[in-house]
Amino acid sequence: MNKEDLNQLPKAVTDTFKQPFVFLIFPELVQHFPARNWSQKQLMAKLHEILGETVYFDHWQGYLIAKNADEALIVLIPGYETLTND
Repeated sequence: MNKEDLNQLPKAVTDTFKQPFVFLIFPELVQHFPARNWSQKQLMAKLHEILGETVYFDHWQGYLIAKNADEALIVLIPGYETLTND
């Protein structure tokens, strides 16, 4: 998955990208889960659980996205510009 793939998502999907949800974007599937009142530390722990030890951050259309070296999955995190373990 890359930014070009994200650009191909239907508007009906991108319109749902809102807090307090985190979105898991696979090539053929978009899933989400609630992250209400989660701290940045909790979000980082979940990202490591999903993506592994090394997480790369980038931005797409104003959203923070995370991925790993495999790039089979992109995690979109609305409402954040950056994340730290603090």
